[in-house]
Amino acid sequence: MAGFDASWTSDELAKNLCDLLVKKGQLKEKPAFIRSDREAKIAQIFGDIGLDGAKLGTYDNPGPLEMLVRKSTNGETWVQHVLDGLISMMPAKATKTMTMDEAAKEELAAAKEKSAQRRERMHDDKDGGEKEERPKGKGKGDRGDRGERGDRGERGERGERGERGERGERGFDRGERGFDRGERVFDRNGG
Repeated sequence: MAGFDASWTSDELAKNLCDLLVKKGQLKEKPAFIRSDREAKIAQIFGDIGLDGAKLGTYDNPGPLEMLVRKSTNGETWVQHVLDGLISMMPAKATKTMTMDEAAKEELAAAKEKSAQRRERMHDDKDGGEKEERPKGKGKGDRGDRGERGDRGERGERGERGERGERGERGFDRGERGFDRGERVFDRNGG
């Protein structure tokens, strides 16, 4: 246990925590800018959340401290080292239990209520709600209102859509010279 002093400011707490991290080999001391940059970053975080020696002494549970620190960081890899160091500085009676704040409790209750409503709706649909049971698969199923040809209806005789030509093509008779598009006449050779 590293210990702490209740009179430490946020900057002093960050400095002593960085000393501890250097001793553990979790923070490089040289080059000096690495240590100074990390110490400044940690001091800024502690200042933003109001964490100093006096506040650290009020925690008997590391769970809220961990949530407070994690909420104020961006998930950097060194955050776990900082948390481990802070927890080692806490009094020995500290045991970790995670509790939710009031906002989280309200969100959880709202989510549970929505889930219960969704389950109830799904249960009502299965028990004879308005949904009609339809056969599964690709088959035509029971579609008596559509007839044999589905939505398209009957097409009638071939004459309505064009006769097949001599060679079995559909459409109009192209004759000897090709087919007519407007005023230009094209033959089969592209001319």
